[in-house]
Parts: sequence; structure tokens; C-alpha cells
Amino acid sequence: MKNIFKILILSVIVTFTSCVSDDDSRFQSDPTSGWVEFSGAETELTPFATTGSLSIPLDINVPIYENGFNITYSVEPVSGDFAAIELAAPGTLFIDPAISNRIQSIDLGFNPANITENVVFDVTITNADNGIGVGIDSVSNTTHRVTIFCTINTSVTGIYDANVVAEDLGLTNDNNAPFAFVTTLTPVEDGPENTSWTVSTGWGPNFVALLTGNGAFSGLFLYPGTLTLDPETKEVVYETDDEDLPGGEGFYDSCTDTFTIVLEQDLFTGDFTVTATFVGQ
Repeated sequence: MKNIFKILILSVIVTFTSCVSDDDSRFQSDPTSGWVEFSGAETELTPFATTGSLSIPLDINVPIYENGFNITYSVEPVSGDFAAIELAAPGTLFIDPAISNRIQSIDLGFNPANITENVVFDVTITNADNGIGVGIDSVSNTTHRVTIFCTINTSVTGIYDANVVAEDLGLTNDNNAPFAFVTTLTPVEDGPENTSWTVSTGWGPNFVALLTGNGAFSGLFLYPGTLTLDPETKEVVYETDDEDLPGGEGFYDSCTDTFTIVLEQDLFTGDFTVTATFVGQ
């Protein structure tokens, strides 16, 4: 019985020692040591016309830093016009000991008006002083990829050149000149981050008349609706209150100010969809 009791005590001691050893190996028996890394591996951003900033979160895995320390990082262009990014490289970030938050950030600035094409670049932590490590193992996020998509123009309003194709009917870009039209987008709400617009016509004022060959339908069945944009994915949804013209989905290219929407329809007996394209003037 005594031997069993001794074995149990020994087991507890070994377990405790193991935990202490793991902690020692991580911080090298020095509470001022540790490491820094990015909180994630990448950021994708579609800026609005009135905003021009991006913060990349950093994990500060250092128990004590009484005097603070510096983190040095570099920025490497990958594609696009990097000159639009207002940041000198390499840069230095001071981790203030007065700030106890273990999540700090590298802040980037840019002028949204200058983002006329998608810009991709990498931010890499190159050094941390006072013996603090950069990452702790091969899976640490020491490089962060940033993709800034073309700016969303939230002042989108006015006239858009538009056309439609219906491949199921043989109506293509090569023969659809009579179906070209203009449509008006009006913001649903005022504000710097408006992402919803009313649309005067989804497929043009004469689509039904031309498709049926009956001029009496000219100006009827305009397919008006509300267009809503998801700024994260650039996907759009077209909604209506008409069961025969139920709307559809598509995407927005902020670089060319172009909406492409696949519209469903139950107005005709034939089963087909119409792809509408709106291009800002």
C-alpha cells in the first residue's frame, strides 16, 4: 500500500514538472521573452470611397515588456499599383508597455480614389528587439497577404448603359443591339456606405415588345427592382415585388463600375433567364 501511495505522489510530481518544463521551453524561463506574429494569414478589403485605412492585427505573446519593444516589418508588392498605398517600407511599430492589450496592429493608409485596380502585397515581420522572437514555429503567421480590391463608389447614381443577353433564346452580344438601353440607379439611403439602389428597369423598356414582336408592350413590364451589394463578396441581389419578374443575382466589378445580373422570369411560358449588364457612364 505504501508503494502504491509513493507511485501516486511521484506521478503527480512528474506531471507538474512536465507542465513547468513546457512553459519554460516556451518562454525560456524569462517572462520578458516570447514571440510576435500576425493574428491571421491574409486580409481582403473592398474599401468605400470615403475610407482609406486598414489594420492588420498582431498577437503579442510576451508576458512582460516593461520598457516596450520595436517590431520591424517590410512590405513587398505582389501585383497592382502599389504606389497607391501610403506606407514607407520597411516600417517600425513600437509596442507601448502602457498598453496592456495583447492585440496590437500595423496600420496602413491609402487614398481610395487611387485604387483603380486590385492591389496585392505582403507584409512580413522581419525583427523584434529585446530578444523577442518572430513566430514560434513553422506555422506561425509571420507574413500577412493583403488584397485591396477596387474602391466601391458609394455615390453610384444616375444613368447606366445597359444591355441584355439570353443565350437560351439565341440572343447574344453579337445580335442584341435593339435590346441596348439605359437604366437609372438611385441610392436607397444617403451615407458613405450605401450599398442599395432602386433600378428603373432591369431589362429595358422595350424588351417584351421586341421579344414578342408586339409594339403594344413597349414601355410595359419594365422589370424595376432594388439592387443590393455585399461589399465583402461583391455579390449583388436584385429584388422585386412582382411574382412574374422575381429578380435574380449577380456580381459587381468595382474596377469598371459594372453590374452583371442573371434575372429570372415567369412572364413568358418559355423557361429562360436574362443576363443584364449595367455599366456606369
